[in-house]
Amino acid sequence: MTSTEVGVRRVFLCDDQFEMRQALTAVITAIPGFAVVGVGEDGDECREGLRAEDVDVLVVDVSMPGGGAELVAAVRAEHPDLAIISFSAHSEPEVREAMLAAGADDFVLKTGRLAPLREALLRHSPVVE
Repeated sequence: MTSTEVGVRRVFLCDDQFEMRQALTAVITAIPGFAVVGVGEDGDECREGLRAEDVDVLVVDVSMPGGGAELVAAVRAEHPDLAIISFSAHSEPEVREAMLAAGADDFVLKTGRLAPLREALLRHSPVVE
């Protein structure tokens, strides 16, 4: 699932729900200039995938196994230039604050609308020339 196309922002998705990974892949690949280069269903697969792929942006579920603020902090330490967007059904302010404090660049709620995630991707994704 590797894309080396110039100008493409490479996204890695981490979510424990297969259907969510499928839906996000479809939405993200429909955005011009974006490609999903890998997916993971837990924290271990997420970290392994980030080591194996050249990635610009990580979209990570907050409550997947091995996820949360600990995963974001570990990823941020290993990949300081990676854009990290946390994607969660949890709307509690303390969850958002914990993810941002751990190093996420953005926190997007899973509301059934994917426009906020699309906007976050565009906002936090470097253009590769």
